[in-house]
Amino acid sequence: MGFRADLHVHIGATCDGRPVKIGASKFMTLESVVAAARSNGIEVLGVVDFVRGIFDEAMQHLASGVCVEHADGGLWYDGVIVVPGFEVEIRRQGRNPVHFVCLFADFGKAYDMGRWLWSKQKNPSISCQRTYCEPAELLDVCLANEGVFWPAHAFTPHRGFYGTWERYQQAFSKGSFHAIELGLSADSASASYVHDTEGAHYVSASDAHSCGSIGREHMHIAGTASFGRIHRWLTAANTYSNIVIANHGLDPRLGKYYRSACPKCKWVARGVTQRANSCHSCGHPQLIQGVFDRIKQIGSEHPLLRPRPPYVYEVPLRFVPGVTLSGLRRLAASCGSNQHELAVCSPELLTEVLGEGVAEYVYAAREGRLMVLEGGGGQCGRVLGIMRA
Repeated sequence: MGFRADLHVHIGATCDGRPVKIGASKFMTLESVVAAARSNGIEVLGVVDFVRGIFDEAMQHLASGVCVEHADGGLWYDGVIVVPGFEVEIRRQGRNPVHFVCLFADFGKAYDMGRWLWSKQKNPSISCQRTYCEPAELLDVCLANEGVFWPAHAFTPHRGFYGTWERYQQAFSKGSFHAIELGLSADSASASYVHDTEGAHYVSASDAHSCGSIGREHMHIAGTASFGRIHRWLTAANTYSNIVIANHGLDPRLGKYYRSACPKCKWVARGVTQRANSCHSCGHPQLIQGVFDRIKQIGSEHPLLRPRPPYVYEVPLRFVPGVTLSGLRRLAASCGSNQHELAVCSPELLTEVLGEGVAEYVYAAREGRLMVLEGGGGQCGRVLGIMRA
């Protein structure tokens, strides 16, 4: 059985409407993301926007009994363990900013980390503000507070560590990341070509900016739901041990930053390996570099041979041709689950509710048999059809 964990989810606003994460839905409050996680089958939820206002709300929930501190880490909200944390932006001189995730089992230590971060930021009420410190200093303070630490959406062109920088040693003097967040346009297979990631576990998380996206990418983990279990796994000396049954994520070709693209004419580098940084179509001198092309640039010729959990490709039904809003509503009513959590629906139920044609697309996605028009430059990819034997 096991449990499902999504360890990178945002909050858009406090319960009284004050903005928290710019770009996230204002309907994403602490209570609403917990409710969405519960309905989507997510039992461990990493919330990365614990600004002062969200800490205040959580403390009110503790005082009133809405939640309690879980014995093995996090806050227990009747079926969902909320793990407090932060997404931190750091810019080094001469380099673009990058984002890191810090999560904490202990609520008090998370608050101590928050106070340190707020002293390094200009507007602590807003999440993902520029933090004026070095990456190594952030890592040291996170570890001193018994947190876990990894680069968010590590390969994306905007604020991804490997999408912007190149090597762990460029920012840190020793060791390796606890984990690498694959995120949106990368999967385990593509990440394995970057040998710098050998000492890190691969985390699949949604980076959800709306309640409907929670669980879109997640991990299926063996055992009883517990963040302490995840924490011990991530920080264990033996990095080859694994508790993950499977990483679940979007087919990277459907991600909006999979291939390089031109911001001027919208040309996408489909069918070619993009080596120059100018547009093949209009000659614009600066492309938005895609994850596929970035990994080709900084990766090795051969992948790491380290064993990894299977990567299960999830294609949200909104990508599938023929799916209607009424079909999604019937599916939710029939299987009691969000459309992203298709694994809980039997083939018979999918066929009955959505029809044989749509259900066939779902099976093909699970088996990696979709024909896809690759995404890039901020535009998601598109499902074109099914590969036949």
